Amino acid sequence: MSGIEKFFSGVAQSILGAAIWAAVTFMIGPTAWVLIIGPPPWWLAILAGLITATIGMVCYQAYIKYVPIFKRKKPLYKLNNFCIFIEFHEDGRIIYKKRKELTCLKKGLYFYKDKYRWTGAGELSVKSAIPAHEFRETGSNGVWVVYEVHFQKQCSSGDELVVEVEWEMQEVQQRMNSFISATVEEPTESLKFEARLGPRDAENVIGEISSHMGANDVEKTIDITRQSTGEYVWKINKPKLLHHYQMRWF
Repeated sequence: MSGIEKFFSGVAQSILGAAIWAAVTFMIGPTAWVLIIGPPPWWLAILAGLITATIGMVCYQAYIKYVPIFKRKKPLYKLNNFCIFIEFHEDGRIIYKKRKELTCLKKGLYFYKDKYRWTGAGELSVKSAIPAHEFRETGSNGVWVVYEVHFQKQCSSGDELVVEVEWEMQEVQQRMNSFISATVEEPTESLKFEARLGPRDAENVIGEISSHMGANDVEKTIDITRQSTGEYVWKINKPKLLHHYQMRWF
């Protein structure tokens, strides 16, 4: 062992020994005080409590500096299953569907609010895939088109229903961005992406998990292989709330 290695080994042993001594002292110190000297004075107990609280607060502040803090959400719905589907056809048509199996968490709900963004340049038509529901575009929010799906009747807490919206696009210029994605904004049990690329088939199809759309750092990347039936499927059980999930091909 070289001199440098001996030095660092000695330092590591010293730190380990100091940590063990501190832990033992912390555990037996109060007991020894009580047995030998008697109960500590009240002011010493208060001082020890203040010191402990101060150390705890400093450690907590150092920790949360790197942890995102969000206001607690009060969702109206829980998503039992959330599925995004896209299919490309030889004639330039694209079929895109968003299906959500919901559980109502509040009484009196009669519509579901959502949004979409179309990045292509061709014709676009949107409708509810469930004839009993009414699709209404209500405005925009930045690059997003906001819409509502109205139910036949008001729902009670605990009721389950399905909301499905279908987009049909004619996109011969192939300007649409090569991905589908979703941000988890409600408690969700299962999230699934399904893509039938057809004429747009690519060498690589991957799934990405990040803190938000367009994040510089991707938390996790998953390779997605084509199934024997021809489509690419990525299923996520219990996706994280307020995380962004994206399937893209290139």
